[in-house]
Amino acid sequence: MSSHHIVRENQEPALLILHADAFSYEPISELLQWSPTVVVTAEALPAVVPWQFHVDWVLAPEGTPRAEIQTWVEPMEVGFHFYRTWAAVAGIDLLTARGITDVSVFVSEGVDFAPFENGPLRCTLFSGGTRWNHVREGSAFRKWLPDRARVSIRGDAAVTEGALAHQTTVGEGWLGLTGRGSFWVGEPW
Repeated sequence: MSSHHIVRENQEPALLILHADAFSYEPISELLQWSPTVVVTAEALPAVVPWQFHVDWVLAPEGTPRAEIQTWVEPMEVGFHFYRTWAAVAGIDLLTARGITDVSVFVSEGVDFAPFENGPLRCTLFSGGTRWNHVREGSAFRKWLPDRARVSIRGDAAVTEGALAHQTTVGEGWLGLTGRGSFWVGEPW
């Protein structure tokens, strides 16, 4: 028996690779199954190009020669987006302008999460071996987790269902969290 899926453009989360130094192809390949829009910084291109997947857009600091970037991505046809500010902000702006609502972002450990918190995109960050899911203000997090699952929280959140002890679930079951503002829930990845 086979299954057939119709995937509309921009239905799957876009992939924004700000830093590739801490990642390998295998985990990223899982997110490429449905051919999302892929945006990569010029800084990450040397690490990403050997993985041989299509890049749709390259983010580069304003003033970077286009020919310098083109040598990395030939023969692919890519779009170029030059920015003055931080690449994360430029990537969010680019994806928002293209009608994308969800993004998976690969960043180095220790990167400031603030640019991803209150913008128009629903963001999942991959950083330092952790998958961070953003929970917007007024929303809640609820997920079935096994006993002793590791869960990290960034921000002010309270357990509303299940139990956590030292960032580890106590017993198998639902874990519910709510916060006074937005917060992040991290799980090993």
